[in-house]
Amino acid sequence: MIGTTFLQGDFISTGNDYTIKSVSGFDWFRVYNWTTTNAGIVASTGIEWYWHKNMDANDGIVKGWSAGGVYLQGTLSALNCGGFTLVDSSIQTVNAPVAVVDATNAVAPIVQVASTAGMSDGMIVRLVGGNQNNLSGLDFSIIIDDATHFHLANPLATAPGVASGACFYRLIARNVDEYNRFYPARRVICNITQAAAGVVTTMVDHSLTTGQQVRINVSDVCGMTELNGQLVTVTVINASTFSINVDTTGYTAFAFPTIAIPAFTPAEMVPVGIAMAYNTTITAALRNNEFTGITLSATNGGGLQWAPAGAIGDEIHWEGGTSSN
Repeated sequence: MIGTTFLQGDFISTGNDYTIKSVSGFDWFRVYNWTTTNAGIVASTGIEWYWHKNMDANDGIVKGWSAGGVYLQGTLSALNCGGFTLVDSSIQTVNAPVAVVDATNAVAPIVQVASTAGMSDGMIVRLVGGNQNNLSGLDFSIIIDDATHFHLANPLATAPGVASGACFYRLIARNVDEYNRFYPARRVICNITQAAAGVVTTMVDHSLTTGQQVRINVSDVCGMTELNGQLVTVTVINASTFSINVDTTGYTAFAFPTIAIPAFTPAEMVPVGIAMAYNTTITAALRNNEFTGITLSATNGGGLQWAPAGAIGDEIHWEGGTSSN
């Protein structure tokens, strides 16, 4: 292939979809699972994957071992496994509504759908309609439970107040990287604890770094109004929570509004980003975070561990590029 530009790298799989960013996009892509290759003949495992731009989204060619330990090559779509999808985060097209059967009345509502095929942990969805009017229109990070259920990954302070009944969800982004078109990004808050260093949980994973400063806005219906408007310093705990340098022990308890409050302004974390003194880890306020790249799926089907993003702990090597001939 004349004029081919190569990119390459590696990562350790978390068992979730993995997005690789590029300055120019890809015409072709190849992935090798170092872990499964070194393991020798292991039934129902993939070892090598290939995709080029004329293939369908979320498809590709895979080589590996069948359920009977026989060498096999096939397409990922035929094997009911996820594949490769080009990403341009500057174009955020919300997917068509997907029917929801019900969602439980819990602080981490479990959502029942016809199928979770093609979904993975860390995806961001927007709930639309249903009896849980206090959740409708908001975005949430999710975790997949089984073939027909997922739950909201980051628990609310208070259960919604009723089961949702029939409604819809829409896929907003496959991961936080795609979701964050600009950085720093604002987030809806779903809980703040009463503690010597209050702990804040956001509905979508926050993407913050320890030492950044953000402003907390809390409306009257959420309680803990003593924190409203305060500029706080972040200490990251995990992807969805961070502590703040404020003792909230004596503050009013935070409560996520229930359906009894039909219209409200949710609590928000708003990054300051105006001066470097507030956000020393970024080079400018509202840095454009858009990118092109490719997402490797971790979705498997039919008992086959053949998705290109690998299983937890797998060492994955990749290469790709653009071509002309």
